[in-house]
Amino acid sequence: MNGIEYVRAQPVAKAAKRVPQPKMVERQCKWCRKQFFARAADVKRGWGLYCSKTCKAIRQEVRTGQYRAHLEHRDADGYGGEFSNAHQFSNEEHDCNKD
Repeated sequence: MNGIEYVRAQPVAKAAKRVPQPKMVERQCKWCRKQFFARAADVKRGWGLYCSKTCKAIRQEVRTGQYRAHLEHRDADGYGGEFSNAHQFSNEEHDCNKD
């Protein structure tokens, strides 16, 4: 134009937003008695009782016995892990309503 060079302004880099770390509380696992840290917000909700999902699952199985009951029921019915309607999961054409 008239000898003036226009330069597009570059956006100014924003400073990284500081995110505070969650407040942690020292706890003792209800299953293995190991010391661990849990978020204070989780403890306030009633969570943070176990150090891991494994300890929680073991304690829940001891308390309820659901998985053992499931296995016994499955074995008693003779399923053995097989699908009784396996044809529904194959790629073959199949008509369940065929006479």
